[in-house]
Amino acid sequence: MKKLKSQKGLSIYLVILILSVILTISFGLSIILITQTKITREIKKSIVALYAADSGIEHTLYNIYILGTDPPTTSSSIFLGKRWSYAVKISSSTVNISPTDTFTLYQIKSLGAFDGIQRAIESSYY
Repeated sequence: MKKLKSQKGLSIYLVILILSVILTISFGLSIILITQTKITREIKKSIVALYAADSGIEHTLYNIYILGTDPPTTSSSIFLGKRWSYAVKISSSTVNISPTDTFTLYQIKSLGAFDGIQRAIESSYY
């Protein structure tokens, strides 16, 4: 009988200890999952911004090669929706291969944006 009286409150302490360990582990895992969810969301936004920048390059090259328009000398911006857009800037320079051979090198810089995330692509052609 004396043994039972001395161990009477031991089970409640053991249960509290086990529950606190489980709670600590689940709290740590939830912090990791929330952080990973935020990172995944930012990666998705970054990919959309990169695709918007690529759209600017593709649109400019389509206008030059397929439609036959001269490359614009100023920058242009296109808003493709409420949340994403691209801005294109074209610059040119004359390159001398030899005293008689020259060509114009065009450089297209496109900046895509989506929800505050910006990504840029640069392309050159002659």
